[in-house]
Amino acid sequence: MRRMGLLMMGLALAGCASLQKRPEPLAITYETTPCLGSCAVYRLGVNADGIAVWEGGEHVKLVGQRMFVVSPAEFERFRAALEPYRPEGVRSLATPGECNDRWTSDAPGVIVSWTEDKQTDRLVINYGCDLEMNRAMFQALADAPDVLPLDIYLDR
Repeated sequence: MRRMGLLMMGLALAGCASLQKRPEPLAITYETTPCLGSCAVYRLGVNADGIAVWEGGEHVKLVGQRMFVVSPAEFERFRAALEPYRPEGVRSLATPGECNDRWTSDAPGVIVSWTEDKQTDRLVINYGCDLEMNRAMFQALADAPDVLPLDIYLDR
């Protein structure tokens, strides 16, 4: 009888505890922009839980939307490749004025968004923006998706 009383008390107290919602995992969206030529145009969303969404646009192997899974190691490599360029808030290098008027027209670009704890940081890049000054960052951004299993979606 005593055990039953303790069990009932434990259950009653457990009901008083507040349930905490699990925090949303980091989500990264990587979106390429068109160029004058045949640049691949796509949007890729990947989150830390391994859920990925491909949205193929132009000059890709697979047009349309597909879901797939990435491993924790693949996500971590993708995150690590992009993290050095993550701004606090928004950073844009996408117009001539933002590029010290060192601008090449018709270049492709990329928009990377990091969403975590209801906060979104966003990097907007046009690869024609002061290429000499930004070459290392642009190359790292362009290479970041190479760590993900995209061979069925994208020519590399």
